[in-house]
Amino acid sequence: MDTSPIESFKETTDLSTEQTQSLKSRYGADLILKGSASGQLASQTTAYGVPVYVYSANLSLKAFQADTGVILASFTESTLGRAGSIHE
Repeated sequence: MDTSPIESFKETTDLSTEQTQSLKSRYGADLILKGSASGQLASQTTAYGVPVYVYSANLSLKAFQADTGVILASFTESTLGRAGSIHE
């Protein structure tokens, strides 16, 4: 699949009506999702001899109506998660 039209939209926050209509025409999409997700190790410590890792995660997502370019939904979330691990 040729992703060059998709690559050109990555740097924009929103999509124009022309962009959404172009994606609809090219791929037959009625709904276009645009977003990003990332995660990284925020910190590491030890509790009772067990390594504990704290991760940060970010998610941003928008849903566009392909015909009109109207944003139907928008969601952004940031969180910290913890995980322990015992390696023997």
